[in-house]
Amino acid sequence: MKGLQKCIGVLVLIVVLISLACGGASTPTPVPTDTPVPPTDTPVPPTDTPVPPTKTPTPEKTELEWQDVMNEEGGFVVSMPEGKVKEEKDGDLVTVGVELDNIAFMIMYADLEFAVEPDQVKTFFDKATEGAVGENGKLVSSKDGKVGQYPSREVVIQKGKQTAYDKMILVDKRLYQLIAGGVEVSEDNIDKFWSSFELLETPAESSATVAPTATPAKTESSSDVLAPQTGRCKLFLFNEYKEELTFTINGKAYKIPTGGFDKMVTLDMDAGKYTYTISIPGGAVNDEVEMTPNQSWSVGVRADGAVYKPNKVYPD
Repeated sequence: MKGLQKCIGVLVLIVVLISLACGGASTPTPVPTDTPVPPTDTPVPPTDTPVPPTKTPTPEKTELEWQDVMNEEGGFVVSMPEGKVKEEKDGDLVTVGVELDNIAFMIMYADLEFAVEPDQVKTFFDKATEGAVGENGKLVSSKDGKVGQYPSREVVIQKGKQTAYDKMILVDKRLYQLIAGGVEVSEDNIDKFWSSFELLETPAESSATVAPTATPAKTESSSDVLAPQTGRCKLFLFNEYKEELTFTINGKAYKIPTGGFDKMVTLDMDAGKYTYTISIPGGAVNDEVEMTPNQSWSVGVRADGAVYKPNKVYPD
C-alpha cells in the first residue's frame, strides 16, 4: 500500500505548507536573561491630558484578481489568484501554486502505484483524510462528490489558527489535491478555485474529410463515419476561428484546433443531456445538447467567433 502511504504523507504535508505560506509559524517567546534591568530614579511625570486609546482598524479584504493556469504535463486547467505561478517537484509529487501575503492556492498531484477499486474509494479517502487531520487537527467538514465521472472529496481541516481546504480528486491512478488556506480566504474564493478545475484531454482527431459547412455533409462514403457505435452517440467539434478553442463537457476540457472540418475532433459518448461551454476570446458560451442512442451531433464556432447551435447530423 505504498500509494496510500504516499497519499497520507502528501496530505500531512498540506497543512505544513499552508501554515508556512500563510504565516502560521508562532513567534518565539523571548528567553529571560540573568542580568536584571536596573531601576530608574527618575519618576515619570503624570500627564493631565489623557491619551485616547488607539484602535487599529481591521483591514478590508481585497477582491482577488484571477488567472487561468494551464498545466499540460499535469493534464489540467484551473483558476488561481493572480501572482507568480510556481511549480516544484519532489520525486513523483508535483506542486503548482500561487502564494500571496496571507493566502495560498495550490494543486498537488502524484501517480499512485495501484488502482483504487470503486468499492474501496471511500476507504481510500477516509484513510487519506485521517492522515491529513493527524493528532492535533480537527476535521471541520467532509463531503463526497464527483468531478465529471471521477470521485472526489472536499475536506476542511482546522489546525490551531490555520484552516486548510482540500479537494481530492481520484482520476484513475492519479490523485489531484486542490488546496487553499490563509487568514483571508473566503468560501466564495474556495468555490471558485475548486469549481474551475478541468481535466485536459485531446482526443484523436477525426480522419473524415467533410465539406466545410456548419453541418457535415453526408456523402455515400461518409455514413459510416457519421454513425456512432450501436447504442452510443458521437459529437463532432469543429473550429473555423483563427485560434485554438477550449470545449468543456462532462467535467473534461478538450482543445479544438483551428482548421474547420479538416481538424475536427470527435467524441464518443453515452446518450444523455449535456451542458457544455465553449471558451472563446473575450468570454464563453454555454449551451446544451441532448442525444439519444444511435445519434450524432455537431457543434462548432464560425470564423467570426460566433457559435453554431447543436445540429443533428446522423441519422437524417
